[in-house]
Amino acid sequence: MHFSTLPLLATFASSAIAAATPKPPAFFLAGDSTTAVQSAGGGGWGAGFLNTTLQNGATGKNFGHNGATTVSFREGGDWANVLAAAKAATAKYTAYVTIQFGHNDQSPLLLPTVHLTY
Repeated sequence: MHFSTLPLLATFASSAIAAATPKPPAFFLAGDSTTAVQSAGGGGWGAGFLNTTLQNGATGKNFGHNGATTVSFREGGDWANVLAAAKAATAKYTAYVTIQFGHNDQSPLLLPTVHLTY
């Protein structure tokens, strides 16, 4: 009777080990020019992060682009693309999304119009 439980225990143990094995990370970068890939001689932090720091099966994709704002990123479909890519990656990876916007979102508003906008 004791020996008949050994195969069952081995099955459970191998399943637990497989479930505990972490998936490699996948990074999806959303942002403006501070994240985006730039032409020769410059660029945001996104390209450097993806090209030099990812190891051991990690992967990623940079969705950042010049001039993007939080509004334009959503309205232009970029945010939907980030979410779709992150969701698709979850079968093989642990997905992480980074978001960096700021300087393109600023705009001067006159005090009388603030309440109409926000």
